[in-house]
Amino acid sequence: MLRKVIIHRFKKFPVLEINLKKKVFVVGPNNSGKTTVLQALALGAEIGSAWFKTIEELDLDYRHADAVEVDFCSNFSMAWEHLNELWYNKDITHSIDVKLVADDFNVGFCLGYVNTETVSIRPSSNTRPDTLAAYAQAPLKAMYIPSLSGLNTEESEYKTAAIRAHIAQGQSGSVLRSLIAEVSLDEEKWTKLQQTVGDMFGGAEISRPSGTAPIIVRYRDSPESHWHRLINASAGFLQTVLVQSALLHSDATLFLIDEPDAHLHTLLKESMDRIISKHCDDNDCQVLIATHSSLLIDTANKEGGQNLFLISAKALRPVGRRQAKVLLKIPFNEIVLAETTQRILYVEGRSDLDILRAWASVLNHPAGRYLNNPFWIATAERPKNNNSKSHYQALKAQVPTLQALEIQDRNGKEHEGWDNLNLGQLRQGDGQTPVGMQLVYWTRREIESYLLHPKTLQRFLTPRIGKNKAQEHINYLFAPAVIKDPFGATDLHLSQDKRTLANVLKKAEVHHRESDYDKIASVMLPCEVHPDVVAMLDKIKTQLMDA
Repeated sequence: MLRKVIIHRFKKFPVLEINLKKKVFVVGPNNSGKTTVLQALALGAEIGSAWFKTIEELDLDYRHADAVEVDFCSNFSMAWEHLNELWYNKDITHSIDVKLVADDFNVGFCLGYVNTETVSIRPSSNTRPDTLAAYAQAPLKAMYIPSLSGLNTEESEYKTAAIRAHIAQGQSGSVLRSLIAEVSLDEEKWTKLQQTVGDMFGGAEISRPSGTAPIIVRYRDSPESHWHRLINASAGFLQTVLVQSALLHSDATLFLIDEPDAHLHTLLKESMDRIISKHCDDNDCQVLIATHSSLLIDTANKEGGQNLFLISAKALRPVGRRQAKVLLKIPFNEIVLAETTQRILYVEGRSDLDILRAWASVLNHPAGRYLNNPFWIATAERPKNNNSKSHYQALKAQVPTLQALEIQDRNGKEHEGWDNLNLGQLRQGDGQTPVGMQLVYWTRREIESYLLHPKTLQRFLTPRIGKNKAQEHINYLFAPAVIKDPFGATDLHLSQDKRTLANVLKKAEVHHRESDYDKIASVMLPCEVHPDVVAMLDKIKTQLMDA
């Protein structure tokens, strides 16, 4: 049984290490590298096979042989327009190194770049002849099975090598009929395929393929219904036929399956998982599955052990079910931004960010450099079951050095001692935030409360309704105590929010959207910006710029 695979310098991974069990799942967002992990393991198996094959063809003694040169396309199932794309950062000056650790062997091979069509293969320097002999007796055989591609209208007849090459290159739909034809040559395997189709699709059947090209395969929903062309079957039906046929057709000891439950509804996803597990149990082989499926993630959790791996910071690491499911809800562009910026700001929405940016500009505050181009998340738009804390923890699983700051309004949060805070003293979170993340509350009701400065509003209204009318509105709306001391912690201020500001503008017959409130902040003088705002900008600087 294969226990561990370590691969250096393959595509996007400087080092890829994975501990294998009977069944292992790899999860990660789109474009994070799940398929690359499967391809890496397939390459790891094919390197050894290509070396032994060439040594035999050259009639060499493998105990004394070193590097051999081979044509890549003839010996490997993967096809690449530019061969150097297989190397990490396209650095072909170093070899791709593979180490395979199993119960019966511990071997390594090195793949070197020769030219656009040729590679060199040699055993690693620490691989002993006796371990090569053990590996030669039971070499690793891997098969990569991607999700189904579209079927061709017609299909020529392909044999085993061509079928596997097309499948490995993501062209399974162009050889599916040939794959079915190969399975039909073995009566026991054909019976298993028919049983799977019937069990999963309510008695459906597929016909034996025609013996001549173009190969014809039909299906029907029940023994009583009419036959239809295979190309008209549902995507879920074809995906099931592909996976089961590939399992039955191959003698691989390691299957690498990409999204095996693609196109299947929930009940059939469970059936697909059982099909794969039963095949591996019956044939003493292993499987590594790349998936987005919450159901398969739950399955991994139920089976116990560290068999669920997350692609994190260009590496694989064991992960729990809950964290994996949250991460899969995060768009890949957010992961890229987290890796690029190493910082994330959580605010209620775009309006809050624009107001903060305007204040930073008025004060010429250093936090403005961050706010001009931040990675930020609108907390008001997040679902309750994936709040900012969960979101941050999932991102941090990908980017361990990620720092975060969440700014929340005071709305509805009346904590003991809150009103005893001094000007410029912010309320910190409750201590339940993850390491690396800080939560800070506005002392006033919400961020818009800090725009309710009499002189600021008078300056904002004057060009729109005239100086005298603006003055009248300010005198009418604000108590003398507020006009005299705008920063005072009066009861009026604590109750004021964006609705109060909206009413001020409405009474002045000024139509202004909430999304444009930053224009009010932008007309403030530095002396009109509340000390709480200065403290918040300082917090942004220390947490997201200095940390």
